[in-house]
Amino acid sequence: MNDLGGGYGGLDGNVPAGTTDYLYSGSRCIEERDGLDTVLRQYVWGHYVDELMQLRELTGEKAGDYYPLTDLLHRAVALTDGAAKIVEAYDTDAYGWTLVFTGPGADGRWFTDDDVRTRLIGGEDLPAAPMCRYLFTGREYDAESRLYYCRGRYYDPELGRFISRDPIDYGGGMNLYEYCGGGPTGAVDPMGTVDTQTALNDPGLQALVRLAMTHYPGPAYGQENQMTIKRFGLWDLEGEWGSRFQPTLRFVNSDSWKPALVTACSA
Repeated sequence: MNDLGGGYGGLDGNVPAGTTDYLYSGSRCIEERDGLDTVLRQYVWGHYVDELMQLRELTGEKAGDYYPLTDLLHRAVALTDGAAKIVEAYDTDAYGWTLVFTGPGADGRWFTDDDVRTRLIGGEDLPAAPMCRYLFTGREYDAESRLYYCRGRYYDPELGRFISRDPIDYGGGMNLYEYCGGGPTGAVDPMGTVDTQTALNDPGLQALVRLAMTHYPGPAYGQENQMTIKRFGLWDLEGEWGSRFQPTLRFVNSDSWKPALVTACSA
């Protein structure tokens, strides 16, 4: 990256300038090194191609192991350290606009209205870059260009579209720039070519969600024998069930029942 002054570059002039080399195993990056061949960070991946399990920072004040928490679309919702403490949280819409939070605010609790926001990915960018760059559907955010790297091409979260034609031409549909056929809440496109339906479209999971919405036990949600849902979060908007998915990290309880984490299913 070119130095635009003060050792920084990028569209906003707030990304550290320099060279980064990416080492890949198949389609996944497993290590990053700088221009002096110093190892900067390493990645451990799961079964799915974009299932990031561990991020290891090897330099600087933030050196250590970190673990992203993701939803069924593989969107990161938080990043925890080795002590299981949240160090960053993310709030992402259907097309990839992402709010990045670095602190729980004055109340000391994450996922409340006073969380400290440092960045908006997909629009105006603030100085602090996210610690975890694999955010929207597990794809890599490039702070220099403010785009997501989807292997076959780049995706713009502000436009909600790819910035170049589909590499497989009309094999992926008639709209050559469209993301996931206009249905980003139930599909992903890790290769930038063909969208793949996710478990969100599974009839069994949808039935489970409908059941939970019908029998939602209200403020006593975290008590024993109350129904909870596995790996699926729903945001409650002023007492009404909203259509937006917002997976989070904890049970709701009697004094704060929003948001809710879905961890097990029992009636």
